[in-house]
Amino acid sequence: MGVLVLQGDVREVYRQLKDHSIDCVITSPPYYRQRDYGVAGQIGQESSPEEYAKEIANVFRLLWDKLKTTATVFLNIGYKYENEEFLLIPELVAWEMRKVGYVLKNKIIWYKLNSGSEGKAGVFQNKSKKYEKAKLLTSSPSGRLAVSGEKLIIKRKWLFPQGLIADYLRKKLKESGLSLKQLGELMGCPHTVGHWLRKDFSHWGKGGSIPRPEDWLKLKEILEFDDAYDRLILDRVVVLSTVKSHPEGKNIGDVWEIATEPYKGEHFAVFPKKLVEMCIKLGCPEGGTVLDPFAGSGTVGEVAVKLRRKAVLIEINPDYIKLIKKRLDL
Repeated sequence: MGVLVLQGDVREVYRQLKDHSIDCVITSPPYYRQRDYGVAGQIGQESSPEEYAKEIANVFRLLWDKLKTTATVFLNIGYKYENEEFLLIPELVAWEMRKVGYVLKNKIIWYKLNSGSEGKAGVFQNKSKKYEKAKLLTSSPSGRLAVSGEKLIIKRKWLFPQGLIADYLRKKLKESGLSLKQLGELMGCPHTVGHWLRKDFSHWGKGGSIPRPEDWLKLKEILEFDDAYDRLILDRVVVLSTVKSHPEGKNIGDVWEIATEPYKGEHFAVFPKKLVEMCIKLGCPEGGTVLDPFAGSGTVGEVAVKLRRKAVLIEINPDYIKLIKKRLDL
């Protein structure tokens, strides 16, 4: 499996990526006002937490067309104290990402087992250890997620073959005289409409899918079809769902206990390989492509190759590019 290394600001370099080519993004952007990496225009030096959150969201707005509709994003964002105030940086970023179109599936706590206390006057510590929030976002509702806990889920009441709806929509689309492209533009989701007409329902969202209720109602308005299948699509029930961490690791929950790892190279903050490995196994199919737009020392690329995935690494700092190439023997 190959690794593509691109030097430059992701807000410019993203144009070199192919559309709909990325299965998974795993990255840790520069934290807000945490470090100066010595590069002009770097992210992390914005004037306010709000501006920082908007800039992170802007990066993922630019990357949107480069992601597959089933793509999963693991975004590691840290909290910060400023003038004795606890800033909700991860929540601000999640809110701005939502405006761009991303769906927040879960908030995962990375609990650093070997990290010491960072006591502050008047601040309660979490078991004298640090933890960081890694947010799991997806670019489409079909993205994978890892969850734990008890919750109410709204789901369709009836089970039926997906191909039944696909055939019906194909017929109505033909009768309307519209092309698939025109329908996608009218629906506002050009990359999703085609899946509703496919009959090869499969894993990882590679085949057919069923429209959501709100999409169905919009399709009815555009294609002018009757109520024949309304109940199949629109009838929903509320189900109590309990998901717990499996003792053998088959469901890993949303608190990940992973120690930090030392790195000999000159880089301040390095992903533990185990953390990256867990994200890749959850978010990227074998043979798929993982993107790290803030690559740092290249940990994501190293683990991706080990797990038989392709990787694209973008890094703005030329010194870190040297680290990556040395680490990956490029």
